[in-house]
Amino acid sequence: MDVLAPEGYGEIIGGGERLADLNLLLERIKEHNLPQESFEWYLDLRRYGTVPHGGFGMGIERVVSWICKLDHLREAIPYPRMLYRLYSIMKVGLISLGCPKNLVDSEVMLGLAQQAGHELTRDAGDADVLVVNTCAFIDRAKQESIDTILEMAQHKKDGACRRLIVTGCLAERYRDELQKAIPEIDAVLGTGEVPEIVNAIGFERVGTP
Repeated sequence: MDVLAPEGYGEIIGGGERLADLNLLLERIKEHNLPQESFEWYLDLRRYGTVPHGGFGMGIERVVSWICKLDHLREAIPYPRMLYRLYSIMKVGLISLGCPKNLVDSEVMLGLAQQAGHELTRDAGDADVLVVNTCAFIDRAKQESIDTILEMAQHKKDGACRRLIVTGCLAERYRDELQKAIPEIDAVLGTGEVPEIVNAIGFERVGTP
């Protein structure tokens, strides 16, 4: 006997009796073309002394999921292996410089960060991770980008920032030079590496200093 919850939550109560007839078990194994040696441990239980037995039980997690209208069964498990419970959510701040394409890339990166479970912030002083999306079209734009990176790097000393990521055109052209000149930079992503922003942000395991 099974009891199914509506709205797609599935079986919440199940009951049944295990097959105890040795000969019938052997027939079923042959019927389904299964290797008998894989089931010898269970067949021995039927040969040497266990009694017929059945089972009845309630799936507590499914019942809780149904009653609370949870999106997924794992949300009802007391200690699930869920990414956002194993790792802390990072506050991500982003400064976008330069052309409209940079702005689009910035919006994509913020969207990816949010989808990964991170929180967005406009306050650079409150951010765990700061991203500077740079421009290198003209010398003035390069200087503005460098000044902004240095300004954000200061938050690793005075603010909450733990990671500084530089992206965009300046990062594409001067990757090695930037990391040598500004050691506070933790990751550099070129113009073709926008999808890597989530890996660059990373996660910090809950409980680590």
